[in-house]
Amino acid sequence: MFNSKKHKNKGMDELPYITILSPAYNKGATIERTFESLKAQTCFNFEWLIVNDGSTDNTQKIVDEFKTSLFPIRVIHKKNEGLNRTFNLGVRESKGYLILRLDPDDYLLPTAIEQVMAHKQVLENNSQLCAVCFLTQFGNNRIVGYHPYSIPTISNFIDYRIKDKALGDRLEVVKRSVLIEYPMIEIENEKFCLESLMWNSIAEHYNALYIPTAIYVREYNEVSITSNLTNVLRNNPKGTMLTYSHYINVLRRKKSEGYKVQKDIIKNSINYYRFALSTKEKRSVIISKIPLSLTLLCFIPGVMLCCIDSLSPKFINKVLNKLRRNALNT
Repeated sequence: MFNSKKHKNKGMDELPYITILSPAYNKGATIERTFESLKAQTCFNFEWLIVNDGSTDNTQKIVDEFKTSLFPIRVIHKKNEGLNRTFNLGVRESKGYLILRLDPDDYLLPTAIEQVMAHKQVLENNSQLCAVCFLTQFGNNRIVGYHPYSIPTISNFIDYRIKDKALGDRLEVVKRSVLIEYPMIEIENEKFCLESLMWNSIAEHYNALYIPTAIYVREYNEVSITSNLTNVLRNNPKGTMLTYSHYINVLRRKKSEGYKVQKDIIKNSINYYRFALSTKEKRSVIISKIPLSLTLLCFIPGVMLCCIDSLSPKFINKVLNKLRRNALNT
């Protein structure tokens, strides 16, 4: 199924504490910058595991030439199967106690690993903590999205978004055992399912420690999943349906607990129909996944958004990214 190369370096036989996992598809233009950021770290208690998901550019040639005496590098080449299967394979093949996903579009600030390691004891001593989470920033130092906490705070992936209204991408450094227990969902004949489904499943069993410091720099370029999210979701409608229907159920449960989430329920129900209509499922099956009251309210707006996506796939995503402060101001 795949072939693996290990770049063996002297004195690197001990197991690393962190696996930096980089799923890569056609990242030849940016992955060298990612590599340079790892060589600039102030702490090297990590391995770098690159899983090349059948890239058709020069990614394979570039990563096969990566060498350093600072940390071990392992490379797995495999056929193209999409992010979810690629990430899950990387988790299974990782050797670290913690897994830090580093997309090859992005890079780490020099003290990133040192700051993760500062929370080693807290994570090891609390079985209910699954991760330590940091802010991310753009290249101009602006924080991605909105973060509600000014001091280190324990929450979970659901309450962080629903109760405390966080927006934007974070860096989650997660215990490998938890990602083995709750992997990314793999849908037959599809290559992508929103990772929020995985995070929400984890949140029902574990908490996370949120640190109000940015250690990761993001770049949403023209070929990133984020920049092309609408097309990605339309091309993988079963996984998208599953994600939204599951999240709607989470929101309805939170509403019964007193959370003010009615707007979120409506928004996600509209998105459910926006993407569900791209499937070949029978309409009766689609409608059965969420309550009838939400169907009556949200079906027509969902159809309208589906039509807009057909005409201009990036339009809605660009508007939402600006509203979420995810678009980089130049």
